[in-house]
Amino acid sequence: ASRQAWDEQKLKNEMTRALSIVLGVMGMAEVEPSLISYDAKNGELVLRAKRGTERKLIAALALVTSFGGQPARLEALRISGTIKRLRMKRRADEEK
Repeated sequence: ASRQAWDEQKLKNEMTRALSIVLGVMGMAEVEPSLISYDAKNGELVLRAKRGTERKLIAALALVTSFGGQPARLEALRISGTIKRLRMKRRADEEK
């Protein structure tokens, strides 16, 4: 499957739109999802969620079926309490 490269602002806007559809206004207020970083080459991004709402964000990602008008599948690859720990997990995965 081909990946579409997005500029960061367009990605933020589309992520907000897609998650708003799944979570609704109250869910967005509870989870407070935000884009931390985006790697266009690999199509990977780091999202932040309010502590204790991580599972809700993961479930919402799994329910997104289109992104930017194209069929899409979003999935959580890793979860961590801190960005530092997340980066450590990623490096460990890459070394395997």
